[in-house]
Amino acid sequence: MVITLITLIPSIVIFFYIRQKDSYWKEKPKKLIQDIVVLMVTLLTVNILADIIFEMSIFKLFMTPFPEESKMYNFAHNFISIALPEELLKYVVLLLTTWKSPAFSHKFDGIVFAVLSSLAFATEENLIYMTSHTTSIMILRAVMTVPFHATNGVFMGIFYTKAKQASLQNQKRSMFLNLLISLLLPVILHGFYDFFVLGITDTAVKVLASMMFAAGEIGMAIYFICKESKNNAFLIEPQEIETSFEI
Repeated sequence: MVITLITLIPSIVIFFYIRQKDSYWKEKPKKLIQDIVVLMVTLLTVNILADIIFEMSIFKLFMTPFPEESKMYNFAHNFISIALPEELLKYVVLLLTTWKSPAFSHKFDGIVFAVLSSLAFATEENLIYMTSHTTSIMILRAVMTVPFHATNGVFMGIFYTKAKQASLQNQKRSMFLNLLISLLLPVILHGFYDFFVLGITDTAVKVLASMMFAAGEIGMAIYFICKESKNNAFLIEPQEIETSFEI
């Protein structure tokens, strides 16, 4: 029971923090929020089962040409085998559930949706870890890993919103560029974090480096959450939307 609470509390706290920052939260349909969570749980479960059944993720194939102790192996493991599939999963859920949704109408919405996708991922991942890890590990994950997943969602959401705004203004080049950044930036941040946690052998250096990196990213994410929340507005003003689609 205690471990379950440790697993769930960080996601609940972050969820209500984001909700409180969204001045248009009441306008969001509950079904959309449910769709994000349900699709994430479904895809993550399928991904885990595939990993168990086939014993090999396609992303792990990138690691096979390198010796296990080499720097390239560590790079492939942290950035391609872990960071890329996890952030890609969040990204796919985000695109499938929100890109064409009428509820995606304000500048802060991209952050809200991306953080929700990230929290759904982190919560299920924690529930799975709970069955095979100690209480101390779960506390560490609650303090660092869950907030870290959420902050990656913030950076994903910032550029996801820019992409949506560009699409509404028919700026296709800007849309594709921002969609790409909204995926790659979280992958890079996630890869560096995993490198500090998994790629450094000295325990003291590992803990210090990972905590400093996570704290810096969380601080930046809070800054952008406050900034974007304060400047929240329509992606395109209603009158602009009407004239944008004139034939």
